[in-house]
Amino acid sequence: MTATARKAAGRTGSHPAENGGFTVNEVLTGKRQIETPEFAAMVRRVVRALNRRVANGDVEGLRTLVGLTEFIQGMVAATVLELHERHGYTWEQIGRSMGMTRQAAQQRWGSK
Repeated sequence: MTATARKAAGRTGSHPAENGGFTVNEVLTGKRQIETPEFAAMVRRVVRALNRRVANGDVEGLRTLVGLTEFIQGMVAATVLELHERHGYTWEQIGRSMGMTRQAAQQRWGSK
């Protein structure tokens, strides 16, 4: 599965103040395909960095980290239902991709 890095609709580029003072020459910079594992690795690095910040004494950040965990769990549940209901993946296919049985996948994410 690939995704394409895109700008928000109607935007011609970021204002330098929005991205640390850097600008992108869109004529020279083409669209780049981003593979799902590469994108996931980047997200893991960001979450690990957040974890290190909290673990280094930011007790107030603990709530943020827990909230992020709950957000991701909700996103997984919504994605599984989308794969099943909209794209027609069976519970067996979903379970296999998650390393569990069909029954376990359906019990965990099936409509209640």
